[in-house]
Amino acid sequence: MKNISKLAVVTFGSVALSLGIVGNAQEAHASGLINGGFEQTLVPSNQTWASIDESLIPGWETTATDNKIEIQTPRLFHAGALGTDQYAELNANQVSSLYQDVDTTAGSTMFWRFFHEGREGVDTMRLSIIDLTTNNTLFSQLYSTDNTGWVEYQGTTVATSGKIRWQFDSVSAAGGNPSIGNFLDEVYFAEKPPEGFQTVPEPASVLGLLAMGAFGMVSIRKRKQLNIGN
Repeated sequence: MKNISKLAVVTFGSVALSLGIVGNAQEAHASGLINGGFEQTLVPSNQTWASIDESLIPGWETTATDNKIEIQTPRLFHAGALGTDQYAELNANQVSSLYQDVDTTAGSTMFWRFFHEGREGVDTMRLSIIDLTTNNTLFSQLYSTDNTGWVEYQGTTVATSGKIRWQFDSVSAAGGNPSIGNFLDEVYFAEKPPEGFQTVPEPASVLGLLAMGAFGMVSIRKRKQLNIGN
C-alpha cells in the first residue's frame, strides 16, 4: 500500500487558493498536454530505468545540456502514481527543467494535475505556467514532497494566449546528488477537467475564502490510501 495525498490550487490572476480535492483521478487524457504519464517511449524490459534523448519522448523537452530525460519503471522502485509502468525523474543527469508547450485558447480555463514524490527524502521542484506570447508567468509555485508516497496536486489557470508552457524546475533533492530526485507522473493540462476534479468555486465563494485570512488562502490537505503495488 502507498499513500497518495491530494492538494489543489485554483488561480485567478495573481490570487491562489488551496482547496481539498476528492474523487478518483483516473481518466483518459483530454486534448492538451500529451504523454503526461511518460509511457512513451518504453524502457526496454531488461532495464530498470533509462536516460532517453528528448527527441524520443513525445511532447517533452529538457533544458539539460545532454538532452536526456530519465524514465523510471517499477523494476527499480515502485509503480507510477496510478499504477502505471513508467514515470519521470526530473533530476536526470543534472539539475534541469522539464517542459512542454501546449496550444491553448485565450480566455479558456485550463485544468491541471500532476503527481510528485521524493526519491530519497523530501525533494522540491517548481511548477511554472508561462504565456509564451507575452513571456508572462501565469502561475509559479514550489512543491516539496517526501518519499513516502505519491502526492497529487491540482489547480486551474486561465490561458491568456494561444501558446502556454508547462514547466517543472528542479530546485533541490534529498542527499544533494544532482542526478537523483523529484519523481513526476500523470501530468495533465487541458480545457476539460480530469475526473474527480472539484468544481471551481463561484466568485462569491472565492471572496468569502479571501476574507478568511490576511493572504486570502485556505488550505485543506487530505490523505487517501490507494494500492498501486511496489
